[in-house]
Amino acid sequence: MTGTTVTLATYNLVLTGTSSILSILGGIMIFFTYCKMREIRNFTRTLLVYLTLADVLVSVGHLIAVIRYSYVYNGIPKTENCTSNEATKFETTCIGQSFLTTFASLSSFLWTTVIAIHLWSSIVLKTRRTEKHSMHVLYHVICWIVPLTIVLVLLHKNYLGEDYCYGTGVWCGIKSNLPPREIEKWMYIADIGWQMACYLSTCFLYIHLKFYLVRKSLILESFTDRLRNEDVNFVFVWMVIYLLRLWGFTRFFITTYSDAKTLHKPRMKSFLNFLLLMQSYGDSGQGFWNFVLFCILDKTVRKHLKIWLRCYYEEEERERLLGDVSVNSQ
Repeated sequence: MTGTTVTLATYNLVLTGTSSILSILGGIMIFFTYCKMREIRNFTRTLLVYLTLADVLVSVGHLIAVIRYSYVYNGIPKTENCTSNEATKFETTCIGQSFLTTFASLSSFLWTTVIAIHLWSSIVLKTRRTEKHSMHVLYHVICWIVPLTIVLVLLHKNYLGEDYCYGTGVWCGIKSNLPPREIEKWMYIADIGWQMACYLSTCFLYIHLKFYLVRKSLILESFTDRLRNEDVNFVFVWMVIYLLRLWGFTRFFITTYSDAKTLHKPRMKSFLNFLLLMQSYGDSGQGFWNFVLFCILDKTVRKHLKIWLRCYYEEEERERLLGDVSVNSQ
């Protein structure tokens, strides 16, 4: 990667902050509907709750990054030697945010893959082994303990943070002032490698699952009583991940494997700025779009939400009318 001084535009901060807030609110709604609606609770939905927790943690980390970046770099230009005396005051915050987002992103990729394997196995292989308690425990070990181990190693090596030079967005991550081979190696171990595995596995499993359902002309509820027809929305999860994460994925390969001369060409700079703009929204956006898929586009959840909203407005109207009657009677 190249060491060029970059000051981010305000819209990068706005997009990251807006995306993070929307995803946190969307995640809260997924938690709320899971707790309040008994009929939607099945094993697949439980796995979605774990995925949502990881996505919310990613968004919280990015929101912290926005606040930190706004405070540190508000009117303070980055210097040519890639240092900032003001920024060093918040080095602990930067490391903590990097720890949180790296851990949560890894966990999110793993939970997404687990859900795909579970659904594919339940329908195509017609097995319920993926729902066993022992498998449930294994999922938690893989999806929480493995990412935690990786980020603890990074923390021990003092590889988390930033060097205030190479522009990677408002967030902190793996330090960019490390030897290039070390950056590349740990980016694959802590991020890109898991992304690639998640993309390939979920794409294959969900597309095969969709063709299987179409070819059999069957609905999900005909396979097992533990699935709902609305769970078919899970086949679109891989598309959401692709559309949200493609930009940062592409930026990594361009900035890692292109020479400095290519990176400094005006057209390439414009393209990288565009990718960063899209990444600023996409990296924090999965929680919100999962809310759209599994709340707004879920008939059962949507029906309950409409009922609650109608009851709320009717109660508001009743209280207003009672207040008017009370005022008129006086």
